[in-house]
Amino acid sequence: MAEPKIGIWICNCKGQVSNFLDTALLEQEAAKLPYTVFAARKDILCSKAEMANLKQEIKDSGVDRVLFAGCSARTSLRFPEEFITLTLDQCGINKAMYEVANIREQCAWLHEPGPAAEAKALDEIRMAHARLSLDRESLPDVLISDKALVVGGGPAGLAAAKDLAGVGKQVDIVERGTFLGGRLCQISLLFQTENWDGKCVSMCVGPVQASGAIMNPLIGVHTQARVSHIEKEDGNFLATVEAAPNYVDEDKCVSCGECARVCPEFAVSSYDEGLFSRKAIDKDFARAVPDKYNILEQYCTKCGECEKICPTQAINLNAQPEKFQDTYGAVFLGTGFDAATVHNRPELGYASPDVVTGMEFERLLEHGVKKPSDGETPEHIVFVLCAGSRATRDKEGLGAPHCSKTCCGITMKQALRVAQGMMETEVTIIYYYDIRTYERTFESMYDTVRKMGIEFVKGNIDSITAGGQGGLSIALDQLDDQAESSGGEHVFEDGKLTIDADMVVLASAQLPQKDPDNLVTQLQMRMDEAGFPIENQPRIFRPTESLVDRVYVIGAASGPKVVQQAVEQGHAAAMTALPYFLKGKKEIGKFASQIDPQYCISCRICETVCPHGAIKFTAEGMVCDPAFCQACGFCAAACPTHAAALVNFSDQQILDQTNVAFQGVNNGDPKILALLCYWCSYAAADLASVNGLKAPPNFRSIRIRCSSSVNTALIMEMFKQGVDGILVGGCPPKGCHHINGNYLTDKRTALMHKLMEQLGISTTRLRFDYIGVSNYQLFVDTIADMDKKLRDLGPNPAGRNLNR
Repeated sequence: MAEPKIGIWICNCKGQVSNFLDTALLEQEAAKLPYTVFAARKDILCSKAEMANLKQEIKDSGVDRVLFAGCSARTSLRFPEEFITLTLDQCGINKAMYEVANIREQCAWLHEPGPAAEAKALDEIRMAHARLSLDRESLPDVLISDKALVVGGGPAGLAAAKDLAGVGKQVDIVERGTFLGGRLCQISLLFQTENWDGKCVSMCVGPVQASGAIMNPLIGVHTQARVSHIEKEDGNFLATVEAAPNYVDEDKCVSCGECARVCPEFAVSSYDEGLFSRKAIDKDFARAVPDKYNILEQYCTKCGECEKICPTQAINLNAQPEKFQDTYGAVFLGTGFDAATVHNRPELGYASPDVVTGMEFERLLEHGVKKPSDGETPEHIVFVLCAGSRATRDKEGLGAPHCSKTCCGITMKQALRVAQGMMETEVTIIYYYDIRTYERTFESMYDTVRKMGIEFVKGNIDSITAGGQGGLSIALDQLDDQAESSGGEHVFEDGKLTIDADMVVLASAQLPQKDPDNLVTQLQMRMDEAGFPIENQPRIFRPTESLVDRVYVIGAASGPKVVQQAVEQGHAAAMTALPYFLKGKKEIGKFASQIDPQYCISCRICETVCPHGAIKFTAEGMVCDPAFCQACGFCAAACPTHAAALVNFSDQQILDQTNVAFQGVNNGDPKILALLCYWCSYAAADLASVNGLKAPPNFRSIRIRCSSSVNTALIMEMFKQGVDGILVGGCPPKGCHHINGNYLTDKRTALMHKLMEQLGISTTRLRFDYIGVSNYQLFVDTIADMDKKLRDLGPNPAGRNLNR
């Protein structure tokens, strides 16, 4: 391997650095460092003129790697790392071949001017140089398939598929049901948006949206199908799709209905939530897309009557199941939602046929609201909000702990339809603590319902049981001091109230769709406590992106949604994925994990801890796919044999940095090393000086990956080298870019404290803190506190005399 050719550029920052540090001295000393073939100072490196000169100097000097000393690559608003990599690319240098010595935010601005600050600046340059000397080019970019897989043909999936097909990309939609459109087809009257009090009918908009996919030659639609297997392979997704036999040829079927007319077998209609039946060969509803009849295998007896009568010979009862395998560059999970199970809440009385869920009531509204028990028109309908939602406080703890946010608004719509269309039917709404009708549309309906005189009762359901004359009896417990309903019709006595009703509608929670094929497990995705896939961090700017690269979670699959929000997410995910498809590749960053098969013992710990599903077990051992690796470093820190390591973040690089970190620290001053996570705590250290704070100059910082990327052996080796104190800074709680790296580090630190006690090393020397970007005061206070305590404690007895 050829020796590195390093170029070093030091920025005066128009006096922001040079007014505090002797940059001429820094340039002189930097030029003496090994492998340095060029060193220069710039007055303001980020200016257009200086950048032009820089590019020319890089080309003329023949350097193959670059060290910049100046502002922080993390928080600089003019010279961040994204700009640096772009500049290197323009100069023909690999984007990984650079390091930054942060001599502005964490030196010139953070410390009082003087010899200690200048000594630290030179140490920072030495540290960056030591790391740069062992840097290697980033791993090759990975080619990805330009075909997308959409699982679920609801509004979100359709939006994503049509957007991608609109720019010429092939898409496969795999839908478990018999039609496209998902839940929206079951809801006859839809809100247009949360902010516009208009309605759409699903029999209109549903087929329009679905037909746009069916008619597009770039979109393959597979109904009554499932993704039986999916795995990551060479940066892509290899999926196996299995479909039910195609008994009815879509090209030949004219939807005349003759087959259903003669079919002797009845089937439960899942479209109608099991309340009504269909034939074994049928369409779930007249406007269903694809526009063909379908056979439900579990109900069909293969009697052949349909085949005989079909005027177009569209039916083939000997058709076989279909199966195919294909490779995709991205996966969109638009699997929708399930209504929360209310069977396990006996107090809700769901065993009675006249107690129905909100989705079941939607189908009753379409068919005409009758009591399921006897077909009579109900005289009193009671809606129960939060049935299975917000299962906290004085509830049993069963059901969903979250608010599904749509239920209250949907209930107002349903109550309004009953009040306007069934004038003789009384309506009552029972709510739990409060009503959450967000945005203008829902609030408008809530206001309308109240003005119509519908009774609102605040209470907690104790039981729903059979009442007199075939009705229902609802027993309520009083909540707080509200003892009567909104209109005064219902009054609690001694904290109790009983309401008689003919029907009860339970507004049950939206939960993740059941995953019988374990796609989430196969894709190695992480879930939250409610069972929804966790989005990538920072979540505020990355909606729809899961923790697994190029797996997008859209619509109600990511959490409760109304239709418009689901469509928005489908569009958003498609546009987020589009750059990958247009480039045809996944660009691999500076850092990525590699596993050395020579040392790998296939213990699979790396696979277990990886939050991004990048590692899998193969016949050759554990393999990390760089196209899915997000360089958290969990695998490297957890690997018992050190077979796993991050490219450009090796233990040797970190130890080399440590070895030169304290050459400028005076004898007697504690040598404090701050290992700061890539995003949060390193930025906090930067912003300390931006906000005018000062810190002791005897600490040095290394920008690590996640706080959990540093293993125990590495920290112990740092102590052996003579470091007096180590601070590991992680993201704040619930803020880790890799879900739980900060929590893992907190636990690892506690374990290391026990080890240190056994070795006779004071635990004061190792500290972990949750340091968010805005916790810059905490960072400065922590460094100052460590400095004071370590001075009292004295030099590290376990270490050699570092750098002296």
